Amino acid sequence: MSRRLDLAIALLCALLATEAVFLAPLFDDAAFTLRQARAQAEGSIPCRDIHCEYTPLVPTIMAMAMGRPVPSMALVQLVIVACALLTFRLARTLGNPPQLAMRIALVSW
Repeated sequence: MSRRLDLAIALLCALLATEAVFLAPLFDDAAFTLRQARAQAEGSIPCRDIHCEYTPLVPTIMAMAMGRPVPSMALVQLVIVACALLTFRLARTLGNPPQLAMRIALVSW
């Protein structure tokens, strides 16, 4: 039963990540964030050349995709998955059993 629950949570996370790639560029802050990402891709420096209302971490990641909406969001989702994998690695390093480490990674995803 718990393996099915883990699979269901992983599937839900994957579906939400896929939705975020295609729908997130349509939300209110998308224009601001994409404009920042494009400016950074062209060489502007956050907080010096660009007004930053938020921490410029996400626009900096999106700048690696030149600020294009779908590739930018795909890259952001890839970073989120990478963080979940690092969480799994940390949980294993701290001595947690594999199944518990996987659940911790799913929760962090």
